[in-house]
Formats: sequence, C-alpha cells, structure tokens
Amino acid sequence: MWKRKLSLLSASIMISSSLSGIAALANEGNDPTSSELAVYWNSSKPVEDRVSDLLAKMSLDEKVGQMVQAERASVTPDDVQNYYLGSVLSGGGSFPNGKQSDSTRENWASLVDSYQSGALSTRLGIPILYGVDAIHGNSNLLGATLFPHNIGLGASRDTALVEQIGVAAAQEIKAAGTHWAFSPTIADPQNIQWGRTYEGFGDNQALVGEMGAAFIKGLQGETRDQLKRTDSVVATAKHFFGEGLTEGGVNQGNVTGMTEEQVTALDLPIYKAAIDAGARTVMASYSSIQGLKMHANKRLLTDVLKGTGEGQLGFTGFVISDYNAVQQITKDWEGKAVSGLKNQISVAVNAGVDMMMMPTDWKTTITNLKALVAEGGIKQERIDDAVTRILRVKFESGVFEHPMTDNKLAGTFGSADHRALARKAVSESLVLLKNNKVNGSPILSQLSGMNKIFVAGKSATDIGLQSGGWSITWQGAKGNTTTGTTILQGIQQVVGSKKNVIYNKHGRGAEGNDVAIVFIGEAPYAESNGDGLNKLKLDSEDLSTLDNIKASGIPTIVVLVSGRPLMIGDRLNDWAGLVEAWLPGTEGAGVADVLFGSKDFTGKLPVRWPFYTEAYTNPAAGQSNLDPKYVLFNYGYGLAKAEETPLLPIMPDKPGQKDLYVKVEAENYTAKSDGLKSENTSDIGGGQDIGYTSSGAWLEYMINVPVSGTYDVDFRYAGGDAGTTNGGMLILDAGGHTLGELKGVGYTGGWQTWQTATVKGINLTAGDQKIKLQFTSGGINFNWFGSAGFGPAAVQGGNTGGAITPQNPVSGGQGAVQSWLSSERSSQSQLWYYAPQWQPGDEVKQLTPQKNLDLTSVGNDVYATTINIDPNKQYQTITGMGSSMEESTIFNITKMSDAKQNELLSKLVSNVNGIGMSMTRLTIGTADFTSRQFYSYDDMPPGQTDTNLAHFSIQKDIDYGIIPVLKKIIAINPDMKFFRFAMEPSGLDENDGQHDQGLSERRVSACFGGLLC
Repeated sequence: MWKRKLSLLSASIMISSSLSGIAALANEGNDPTSSELAVYWNSSKPVEDRVSDLLAKMSLDEKVGQMVQAERASVTPDDVQNYYLGSVLSGGGSFPNGKQSDSTRENWASLVDSYQSGALSTRLGIPILYGVDAIHGNSNLLGATLFPHNIGLGASRDTALVEQIGVAAAQEIKAAGTHWAFSPTIADPQNIQWGRTYEGFGDNQALVGEMGAAFIKGLQGETRDQLKRTDSVVATAKHFFGEGLTEGGVNQGNVTGMTEEQVTALDLPIYKAAIDAGARTVMASYSSIQGLKMHANKRLLTDVLKGTGEGQLGFTGFVISDYNAVQQITKDWEGKAVSGLKNQISVAVNAGVDMMMMPTDWKTTITNLKALVAEGGIKQERIDDAVTRILRVKFESGVFEHPMTDNKLAGTFGSADHRALARKAVSESLVLLKNNKVNGSPILSQLSGMNKIFVAGKSATDIGLQSGGWSITWQGAKGNTTTGTTILQGIQQVVGSKKNVIYNKHGRGAEGNDVAIVFIGEAPYAESNGDGLNKLKLDSEDLSTLDNIKASGIPTIVVLVSGRPLMIGDRLNDWAGLVEAWLPGTEGAGVADVLFGSKDFTGKLPVRWPFYTEAYTNPAAGQSNLDPKYVLFNYGYGLAKAEETPLLPIMPDKPGQKDLYVKVEAENYTAKSDGLKSENTSDIGGGQDIGYTSSGAWLEYMINVPVSGTYDVDFRYAGGDAGTTNGGMLILDAGGHTLGELKGVGYTGGWQTWQTATVKGINLTAGDQKIKLQFTSGGINFNWFGSAGFGPAAVQGGNTGGAITPQNPVSGGQGAVQSWLSSERSSQSQLWYYAPQWQPGDEVKQLTPQKNLDLTSVGNDVYATTINIDPNKQYQTITGMGSSMEESTIFNITKMSDAKQNELLSKLVSNVNGIGMSMTRLTIGTADFTSRQFYSYDDMPPGQTDTNLAHFSIQKDIDYGIIPVLKKIIAINPDMKFFRFAMEPSGLDENDGQHDQGLSERRVSACFGGLLC
C-alpha cells in the first residue's frame, strides 16, 4: 500500500528538499520501512501518536486550513493545495462541472480525486475528507440506489435492515470517491409541519436513537478499525440539538417551550446512542434554544457534547457547522450581541465548532481565523484542539492510507443486490392504516385474488415523486429523474400477465374494475421549502383524481406517497383501504410485493397522525404537544392484511381559530408613505420586507379582530446600521391614537439578520379596522407583525374615497358600462383538466350580458380600492378593447363546427350580437402552446440560414386555421384592428444574428395584408 501512496505523491509533484517523512523518502526513490517513516505516515502507530506527530509539524496556516470546508463550485484543486483546506463538500445538487447530466459515478470519482491530488501535493500531504449530503443513499448521483427516506425506515422498526442499508450506502458513496456522509439525521420531529420531518426516523426518542445508531454502524462499521476499510465512510450525527422541537415546526427556528436543560434531557439519549455507535462527526443545528443559536452554544457544544463528566457525552470526534450557519449567529452564550463574520467565527469556534462549512466565504474565514489567533480572540490551544479532532478522524477513517477512489467498488454502485435491499426496505416500510371489509373480508386481503385492477394517481408513474427531496438535486424534482422502477412498473412486474392492470393518471374510466388503487401525495421538497407546505393537504390534482374515482362507485384503496402524514380526515370515509408508503426511493416494486405478493404489512407508524396541523401546540417538557382528541392514528399503529379496520375516532372540529398565530406580511399594506420599498428577504420562506425606513415613515393595514381584547403583537425586524440602537414604531388606530409602541430595536447584525420583538397589551376592538405603523426612526427593515387572535382582513384594499355628484355628465358612449361575464371561475386553475368543474347556473354564464356597472356610485365594500370617475370631465380615449387570437386559441376554435365557430366569434367581436371586441392581438411569428412543433415563418434545416428570407412563408398559419379564423373575424367586424405581439424574437426577425425589424414588418404586412384585407 505504501508503494501506491508513494506513486500518488510523486505524481502530485511533491518535489522539494524541505519535504519531511514519507514525501522526502519518495523524492529520493527509497522504499521506506516502518522505522524510516515519519510517525504520522506509519499506520502501525497508535492514532494519537500519529496525530501528535503531525500536529507538531504544522504551521498556523496549515492548521486553520484544516478547520475550513469549501464548496465545490467556489474552490479549485489548486486552492486546496495553496490554502491547505481540510475538506471540500458538494451541497445538494452541486455536480461535477456544475451539470446534472455529468453527475455520474465516474465523473464524481475524477472530481474528488482531483481535489485530493491538490491536498496530497501540500508540504505535509494531509488528505481532505470530501463530504456529501447522502441522505438516502448516494443521492446526488444518477443511477445510485435511493433507499426509502428515514421516516419509512423508522416505520420498519428493523435495525438490522437499517444497518445493511448503511453498509450499502457507504459502498456507493465510496465508489464515487467521497469519504464523508452528512447523515443520518437523528431529529425528533414533534410537529410534522417541519419540512425535514421525513429525514428523521420518527417522533419517539428511543426509536430515533436505535435507528440512528444502526445506520451509523452501517456507514462506518461496527468498530473503529472497520472505519478504515475502503468501503466505509465517516458518518455524521445531525443536527445537535433541538431539531424538531422548534415553535410551529419551523426549520431553522427557535425552541421556545423548553429550557436548555429540558432539551438536553430529551436529545441526550439520542446522541449518546449515536456516539456509542461510533459517530465520528457531529453537525450543529441551525435551530436556536431560547433565542441562542446552537452554533454559539458553548454549554452544549463543548460542555455537554465533548465533556467527560456525568451527563456529558465525551465525544472525541469533531463538530462541523451547517451550511453558512455561522453567519446566523447574533449573540454569544453570554447573551452579548455579535455581528460581522469575524466575530461570528470567533464565537462559533470558541463555542465548540471545529470545522466550518463555508461554501463561498472560505478564504475570508481563513484570514479571520489567523487574525483572531494573532489578536488572542481564539487561543492557540483551541486551534490545536480542533485540528487534533479533525486529524484524529482522518487517521481513523483510513484516508491517509487510501486517499483516492477505489475503483474495485464500482460494481456495487446501483447494483442488483443494493436495489433488492432497497426493495425489501420499501416492503417493510409500508403501513396499513385502513382495511375495511368489502364483500365480507378486509379489502387488502382480497387484492391478490382480484383480476381487474385500476391504477390511478400522479405518484404511480413518477420516480421523482416517489423519491422526494434530496434526490439527485437538493429539492428533488418530478419526472424521470434517475434510474429506478416506478410503482406502476412494479405492479406490472409482480402481477405479470395474470391480471388486467389499467392506468389512468386522473382516474377516468374506472368503472367496471374490481378495485381502484390510487397513488397520490406530496411533491418533492427539502428543508424550509417543505415547512407547512399546503397545510399538508392533498393538492387539487389529487382531489380531482379522487372525485373521478369516487364517481365510478368501485372500492378504492389510497396509497399515500409522502414524507409525513397528510390531512385526509375529511376524505377517509370514501376509501375502503389506506396505505402510507412514505417516500420509497427508486425501487417501487417493493410496494407491489406487499399489495399483490406474499408479503404482509409489517410497518408501524413512527409518528403520530393528526387530523389537523393546527392541532399542534408548542413542544414543552413533560407534556404532549398534540391533544389525543386530535390524533387520527397513534404512534405504533399499523394493520396486517387480514386485520379489519378498528373503530377510528370521529373527526373533531378544527381547533379554534382565535388561538391560531397569524402573521400580517409587511408588503400587504393598504397605503404607505413615500420612500418605503418592498424587497425580497434572503431567508427561504421569508417573503418580502419593507426597507428604506425613516423617522415618520408609515404603513397602513386592514386587520380583522374577531373578539375585543388585549393582544400581544410580535414584530419581525432586522437592522444593518450599527448606530441604530433605539429604533421602533408607533402603533396607531384609524383616528391616530397610539395603541402601543415598539421600542429599543435596531442593529441585529445585518439587514437580513432577523429578530422578533413583542409589544404587549395592545387593546383592540372587534371588527375590521385600519391600523397605522409609524416608524420612530430609520435603520430597520420590517418583515411582518403577528399575534394569536387577529389577522389581515379578508381583502387588502386602499383608500375608499367617495362619490362625485354629476353636474354636467359627459356621455361615455353606447354600452360603455355594460358588463359581460366570459371566463370560468378560477380561470387560472387547471382543475378543469383533471375533472369536469361544471356547476348549476354555469349555463347562463357563457358570454352573456350581466347587470350594467355604475361607475359613479360608492360601493359598500370597505376593503376595495375605489377609483373615482368624475362624470363632469372628458378623459382620454382608448384605441379599443379586446383579446388575443393565438395558435392555441385557434387550435381549440377549429375543433368546433363552422356554425359553432361563427356563434362564438360573433359573441366576441360583433357590435350588435356580442361584446364588441375592437382589437385582436396576433402572436405573429411565434408558435404557441399546442402539441404541434414550434415553427417560424422561415424555418431552415439545422445549420442553415436564410438572410434574404427567400423561403419566407406563412403557409403554416393558413394550414393551422389561423388565417381562416381571422378572416371570419373581419367578416363579422370589418373595423377590427389587429396588432402584433411577438413573445420572443422569432425566426423571421433575425438576419445573421441581428434583428431586422423593418424588413420583417414589411414582409409580414405584405403577406397578412393581402390575405386579411
């Protein structure tokens, strides 16, 4: 192995008379024996001796470099060499060459080895650990085996299986050259609205501890020696502490219902199990406990995690920060305000962070670390402690002996054995929740004997949906994202030709079948993007699919493909069977093995299943945050095929709205003073904020207060001006009376570093009302205000104004105030595509006249914005009013008979029998959204151009019915005005890469003029 190491070092051009140890011997062409090796190169020496030897040889530059991890996209192999970096990572979706199509095992191996070569070319040849978010397999890589997400593994209760998955995942991770997996997530999701719920094994601490320990043993091996194997990887226990305990289930949120001691009592056993299992790295959490970010919590990161006393964990590995999490620190463990990256680094390192994940700020981090050491802000002893821990893990991992990709592992990547293991895991993860009797026996016990199977739902044929987030990309995506077996393909494989399996995505045509199995659920998401997504309800497409199935009258089994329980209580009575499949990954056949094969349901719920997300309360020590009356299915519940559904609880009323916390977003003002501007916040889910504030500037809002009373109101703000320390705002009623005052807010560490302050005891009366927020100083950005008990009025509006009495009215012309209803309700919704949306009364709403509008009277809608029209004044004239006739519009019109075409067009453009459109937009030269291939007026074969427009033709517009329909419009309304609108530069506009507007306009005018005039 040493000859292999020497050749690698030589290939890396380690030629320098100052080289020591093995590098120097390699330069001399010697084949060193153990006695000639520098101690740190000698694998026969104890790890601690090797660490001490290497640490003694390192300069400060080399030490601080080891404490920094950079992201692939912002670092080169030369940077690794020049800055002595300790690690490189690829965040979710960070691919070789930045291209998803390049995310193959071979390209990853080359990528990682290139960075490793840079590390081995340094003076001391210290290898890097390359880290990846391998959340459920080597999930960034095309063709990798994607196992069920952890919540599904928690449902299996099978620790032996989970360990086997860890082994398989490690092999596929190492086959791509990477050494370090940022997994498993050993969180405690007490509120399933949290967007990372599926990354955890469940909401029971004992279960999480057992499963996390098993996964770590699989990744690293049962013993420390096994970690050195070429098919093992360094595991990460994450995220320390408080994950899943935040108020409202908010990602990166704040644990407000428990003290540090109470959080420790809950989470300590989970991390003790992980560390006892051998976890060598721990990632700190983004979360805060009582407002203190975990990355700044010395009491927990140093004392509890690394301490060796009673109630401490004695962790000897190293702590890694999360992605840019150091930049979120706003105060230290003593409560002192912190701002600026340099000070944030100082607090993080002194709190116990050993390696900082700094994707783009890594150079600045190195500079600041060295400056802090020189200034005494970070003691040399603390630097040495951090580097000792990092080196210890590197020696233990075997990366000094095996730094480069072992291509002998290539055969394990996406292998048949691993896919079989994943398929088994899917089958063990399924939980049967409802199994009503149909014709005398439980419905799931009959499936194997049924012959006509109707399958529906978007999730039956979509690898991306069944894999979820952290699948190839960070957020995951719908569609054929990677190699795998869809659930429908799995069913077809398992049942073969013995049964007639019919699939319709939206459930049309189910009549006459024995059973309908509907696969529906969540779209992919990760982290904050999943927080409370759609209130965990089925989307409109799924609901329409269910409605179509229900209309068929056949028994229905619903299979949910989701990362957490969904709110289905109001639909449950429609279904004979209900199965939770979680996010199964690439091997969908595991679902069919249970539905139609000999395997039975063995999974048990790893979390409580509520009727409503609103039922969760803030997690608090010693008590449940979910009232039992709001629990539909309890933790541990799960049926077998032969078990009939027990008596389920009756769906209760939704928890009282007055207790719900509601936010009024800053940008939803009804009026504002000049100078204030809306801007996007930098945090995911933060929406917009109001910035450029100044003393006296104001915002007005309409709010609804259900009950008169005293309210505590929170205000979210940020400040980037260090000179602002006593800013705030007055809260005024509609009459200008002060209701309360926000005081003492200001600098938070940055314009997007958010904090929340509370004004207590604001007296509000019931009803819709206007309030005014007036800034008492500038220097702050404002994001929202909120409280439990009131919220924004139903419709945002502005100044209602008043009527103007007509004196000498000017006629607006015949029919100027007529109103025609020509569009379907929810015109931008696609519900019509999934199922008919017709309702009684719709027959009178098809281009039919409605009650005339009265433009001079005052309305009674207090929220609406009123535009006052002065009838004594003649305003500007308008060219006309109308609509567009695009290719897609005419595509549908040409499906009608001539008589229906004439009827429709007459209703649109006739001044006598219709609404009198006087203008029509033509998308000349721009093909539209139909099934036809896009075209221009001068299409040429690839690589050929026609700058003289010799092949110019509008024949396709004639063939596709566009010109004939336009002629019919002219025949009905000869005064119709046509205007061109090209959505993008069309082929006819280009002349050797230059737009020739004049030429194309003349040519189009000539062609269309001759046909339409």
